[in-house]
Formats: sequence, C-alpha cells, structure tokens
Amino acid sequence: PGHLGASRSYVSSTGRNHLSGGQDVADGVHGGDGCQICLESEMKIYIASSWRNKSAVRAVAATLKHEGHEVFDFTNPGPHTVLPDGFHWSEIDPQWQGWTKEQYRSALEHDLAVKGLNQDFSAMQWADACVAVQPFGRSASLELGWFIGQGKPAFVLLHSGEPELMFGLATLCLDLDEVIARLNLIDDSVPVEEGVSP
Repeated sequence: PGHLGASRSYVSSTGRNHLSGGQDVADGVHGGDGCQICLESEMKIYIASSWRNKSAVRAVAATLKHEGHEVFDFTNPGPHTVLPDGFHWSEIDPQWQGWTKEQYRSALEHDLAVKGLNQDFSAMQWADACVAVQPFGRSASLELGWFIGQGKPAFVLLHSGEPELMFGLATLCLDLDEVIARLNLIDDSVPVEEGVSP
C-alpha cells in the first residue's frame, strides 16, 4: 500500500518517528540508514491512556512492536517529533492543577498545548486502530470515541471489572494476549481516512 498524506507522523519499526509520506518529522528528510519507513507492518496502532500508566503503556507499546505493528506511544513519541517527550501541562505552568476554568481554557491556546494536540491528533488520523489501556481519563475516552466514530477498530484493555455502559461500543479485552489475537483477526486492508491533519 502507498503512504498516506505527508502531514502525519508515526513510529516505524525502527523506533524512529516519521511523516507517513517518507519524511522525518523534525526536519523533513528521510530517516536515513536502516529506516523502514516504506515497509508496512500489520497495523498502525495508537495507544490511548493516562500518564499515570506510563510504564504499562510502554510495555504494551513494546509488545505490539515486537508483534510487527507500528505504534504511536504518547509517552515516548521519539526524538524526531515536535514534542519528543510528549506533552505535559507542567511545562506550561507548574501549578496547572490549581487552575481556574478561565486559566484552563486560555492554556489550551498556548503554543505547547497546540503542538501537543496536533501531534497526538495527527497520530490518531494516521492509525488504523486504537488500543486504550485502562485506567484512563477524559482525553483517552475522547480519543477512543473518535476512533469508534471513524469506524476504526477500538480496543479497551481492561484493568478491572468496573462497568462502563458506552464501552459496549468498543472491543473489550481481558489481557494483552487477547488484544494481539483480535488485532490479528482484522483484515490487513483496513481502510484509513486520508484527511489532512490540523
């Protein structure tokens, strides 16, 4: 299959982040020696979760990459992305947890917040599927809902038996082995919208 629009970023099987048109995210050049940017893995996967799950998210990402998938891990986007360490509210204001509603709304227009949103949403558009790792909060729930709304496969890796009615729209998995098995059942030709990232 050909590449998608050149405005999207992803992590190749080499661990480097690239634009899907064959360019490096940071400087617009090809990844160089060893770059497998033109090789298609089984699926391109976006992991949705919470920063509180950093170690679990990275473990899931490592396992999925080992299985041959390409993965966007928001906790470790890579050195060739706009925000290589991911987005953190604390970089805008160390006191972010005490913000008023007005401060929060204003902070969404901060340059770092805009870059973080664009980076993650670009990866969402690039991805074929979403794996949401519980427990997670509002942002991951919105990401999961976006994938469902786009008709893309959406999986929830359950953490507990606490029920959520609307999760009935997603595919619930009891463990990572089940996630992998269900991904393997999906046809390789999953359609991906060729929209333009924000």
